[in-house]
Amino acid sequence: LQEVCYNEEGSLNKFLVDEEGLLFFFIFGLPPMVHVDDPIRACRCSCEMRKVLDQMSLTSYMGITTGRVYSGVVGSNMRREYTVMGDVVNLARRLMTKAEKNNTLVDEATYKRSEADLTFCRREQTHDEQDQQSPIYQLLGLAANTARGQHVFVVQRAVPSRRELHLRLPWSPKGTILGGQCPLLEMESWHYLAHIKSLVERRLTQGGGLIIITGAS
Repeated sequence: LQEVCYNEEGSLNKFLVDEEGLLFFFIFGLPPMVHVDDPIRACRCSCEMRKVLDQMSLTSYMGITTGRVYSGVVGSNMRREYTVMGDVVNLARRLMTKAEKNNTLVDEATYKRSEADLTFCRREQTHDEQDQQSPIYQLLGLAANTARGQHVFVVQRAVPSRRELHLRLPWSPKGTILGGQCPLLEMESWHYLAHIKSLVERRLTQGGGLIIITGAS
């Protein structure tokens, strides 16, 4: 499970052993391994972990939440540990206890940032730390064509060429770049890019220099 987590650049913070079994605490987004698609990585990791546990004939119950937490060293001079604390951590624990056998429940924040890349079904509501009702969702699996390294994003070149450029990305720009609304992925001014490239090449042949680019981005 640790290897599966590391494949998605997450962190295994701790695991506990008691009479009920093993409890693993995985975290995504700890510095310096912070990604815009950490909720998707966590869900994708959950899907892979279920496969690993199924091969070992073990059952699992998982909960995934997204939000701000405190991260740092807690404890005394006798014993200290690095961990995270917050409402979303407590909510993840409650979702885990509500999950059915070999299933994963996620909160609304995780669902909204992952729905373009994964499939979910809505479940009953739960109460958060402020005793407010919040919808929860069951993670069903990856959406079509969302395996690692399988995203093909088509960029339209501007008039007059109207040629297409196919970019293969290890993540889905639709689901991770500002909620799918990112004009930076619309490369419309190819002649400006070509001009910048020629300036850089010219400066390199002349021994270097400084190029200043101004304007909206």
